Amino acid sequence: MVGQFVPNSGGGVNVGGHFLQESREVTIRNAKRRIGQLADLVGLNHRQVESAVRLYLLAVQMGFLRGRRSEIVHAVCLYIVCRRDRTHHMLIDFSDKMQINVFILGACLLKFIKTFHITMPIIDPSLFIHRFSANLDFGEKTHQVSLTALKLVQQMKRDWIVTGRSPAGVCGAALLIAARIHNFERSQKQIVEVVRICNHTLRNRLLEFEETPTAHMSLDEFNRATDELEKQEELDENEEVDNNNNNDNDNNEENNSNGVNNAKKGQQSEVKIVVGIGFGDVSSKGRQGGRDDGMDPPSFRRNREQEQEQQEQQEQQELNEEEQQ
Repeated sequence: MVGQFVPNSGGGVNVGGHFLQESREVTIRNAKRRIGQLADLVGLNHRQVESAVRLYLLAVQMGFLRGRRSEIVHAVCLYIVCRRDRTHHMLIDFSDKMQINVFILGACLLKFIKTFHITMPIIDPSLFIHRFSANLDFGEKTHQVSLTALKLVQQMKRDWIVTGRSPAGVCGAALLIAARIHNFERSQKQIVEVVRICNHTLRNRLLEFEETPTAHMSLDEFNRATDELEKQEELDENEEVDNNNNNDNDNNEENNSNGVNNAKKGQQSEVKIVVGIGFGDVSSKGRQGGRDDGMDPPSFRRNREQEQEQQEQQEQQELNEEEQQ
């Protein structure tokens, strides 16, 4: 029939289905190849490539690539896998390898996370200490400097310096202080170049650390304090295990309760000096914030200082008014 379309029953659907299947296979093949190439550049393994490919295919199915360059989404998927696996990779690593602005990658990452409701684990600055210290030429003392920097990072966590901050900035401050402790003359410029942050960020982290009691310790005092904390953490963990094992026995539970109370009293007397210089209860192990008896959050301290200043000004104003009367 001229001018009319006569469908081919059965054939059209099969051809279309076959085409879609081939198109999907081509997409998967290309994604594996390109993501694999990028993974090789940053040192990721085959399992991580497979995880990134699955994320990429999800993005394709949901139309996330519309209006976006595929290589940017490749990098975002790999970086999400890195965050989940807690590797030492940073977003700027992908930016360097791909020669793409890190802020473009960051914007795509935020949109990806929001679109697919992905929960990203908090970055622990400790992951990057060994990587950065290896590039600062500490020689045979690289391991010692790294350990000191790791202890400093842990203390910064307790004093709320890590919360809401870039991990690179925290690492930079910890490594600069650790280098000075071990008599290495490293300038702020050298740290900035290795850690890839601006000088203003590094200076702010150093100023925040300067306000903490830890900044006024000697190296021996600092080491003793951290050793006390590690011992106390182990003791707390052992007590928790013992209590869980003896919950079903009333008599044992009562005895354990008394033992725990006595142990806690003993801990308080032993670490009283430690508490006084800024250390203390380590029940916050694993958190990114501070402790109940440690430093208050910086924003809280600033607000409290402003309130005190306003109160003093108001009291002074009232005194002046009384004198005038």
